[in-house]
Amino acid sequence: MTDWRKIYTAAVLETNPSRLMEVIAEAERSMEARLHELILPDGNHERQEIANAATALAVLKVEQELWNEEQPR
Repeated sequence: MTDWRKIYTAAVLETNPSRLMEVIAEAERSMEARLHELILPDGNHERQEIANAATALAVLKVEQELWNEEQPR
């Protein structure tokens, strides 16, 4: 099992704009895979953690897209 938290942290800390969307996608895939594993009731806390992380990644994607639009072509 891959620790989605490490991949998520790597995405949040990525400083290379050309790699950011790729790392975000990897984190989203990892989080989705983990959600499928959390079918037992004792996974509620981690499911909430993943939901919070997914929200943060969505914000990061929007910020990256806005930054890309502002760059001279």
